[in-house]
Amino acid sequence: MKIFKEKLKENNIDPENIILNFHTSFCHKNFSKGRPIYTKVDIILNKEKKKIGRYAFTLINKNNFDKSQNNIFRAAEEESGELVNAVNPFVDENLELPEDLINPNFIYINRMYLNKEYRNKGIGAYSFAILYKVLSRKASLITVFPEPYDYDNDQEYDEGVFKKEKENMIKFLKWFDFKQSELNPTIYYVNTDKKLSLLNNK
Repeated sequence: MKIFKEKLKENNIDPENIILNFHTSFCHKNFSKGRPIYTKVDIILNKEKKKIGRYAFTLINKNNFDKSQNNIFRAAEEESGELVNAVNPFVDENLELPEDLINPNFIYINRMYLNKEYRNKGIGAYSFAILYKVLSRKASLITVFPEPYDYDNDQEYDEGVFKKEKENMIKFLKWFDFKQSELNPTIYYVNTDKKLSLLNNK
């Protein structure tokens, strides 16, 4: 985390002032059946009590609450087509994740956003590093569709801005060792089993 903190300090930002606030919602009935769990993650300036961005992700557990095995593709299918598209490139002919994964759960990040006035200060990289550290303990596979959206104004970017924002987003993901899926080039992924030293190296 050292490099992330140094970038913040260059911009006179105290790393201790940046925290992530997790809001997970699920009902016990759905959780016990292995249904996907949705979590919103607010990026907070703690001293100012100000929300400056948000992540959001969906977790599908390989094992149900009762320890019985869950089919991740089927669980995604019951939730949404978007989640199916996020899972599909990574399952085998039996619609299951490879058995050699250390933590055979699946995470799809469907929102990555930092308010415009707080960009290019190291906050995005630092907050994502914190999030990555949490998510890498929960699942071996993390996926993202780099589809930027202007949440400040709740509207889609025009074509030119969208293209630039998407390029920046992909560059950012690659910096965290996300790779483009060969089966679905619109999605990027990381296998956390092979990147356990990521935060120690940066």
